[in-house]
Amino acid sequence: MALGFVMIQHASEAMRARDEAPGFGVESVLFGSVLGVRWGDVVAAGGVVAVEMSLLWWFRRGLLFWAFDEVGAVSVGVRTRFVRTLLLVMLALAIVVTMRLAGVVLATALLVLPGATALRCSARLWPVFGISAVAGVLGVGLGLVVSFELDWQPGPAIVLTQVAGYVVVRVVGAVFRSG
Repeated sequence: MALGFVMIQHASEAMRARDEAPGFGVESVLFGSVLGVRWGDVVAAGGVVAVEMSLLWWFRRGLLFWAFDEVGAVSVGVRTRFVRTLLLVMLALAIVVTMRLAGVVLATALLVLPGATALRCSARLWPVFGISAVAGVLGVGLGLVVSFELDWQPGPAIVLTQVAGYVVVRVVGAVFRSG
């Protein structure tokens, strides 16, 4: 989808150069306006991150126990209904904030691809957290560089770099397993 929007952008620019049609506006809904984020949005997102990180830290044992063994969690007294509801509310809040800042497709890509990339690199929980954070930050940074250098929109460029990172990790892993 990201590649399709890059192609649409180039077609739209070519049509505008010939005065045939106005530019498309769908990509701003799907990919957001990463470069047009206001400070109020940044502060709100930072507040949500701080609250969610605090909640994750405070309820970490129950969340981990529930995530890996729900039946066992019930037997030791973890309130599984509360933990499940907490996790879903936190996920919904993260999605809403991210969609406001980055659009639907970019929000989904930023929530899924760094974690999927990290899971290809390690099966241990803490390394996956670290690798996921690094993969997300690198993907956004490289995506912005690609966007600037190739004159692409930032959202699709970020998604494509995240996908490229996942593909590279998957191919390298396959080469090492077969060799």
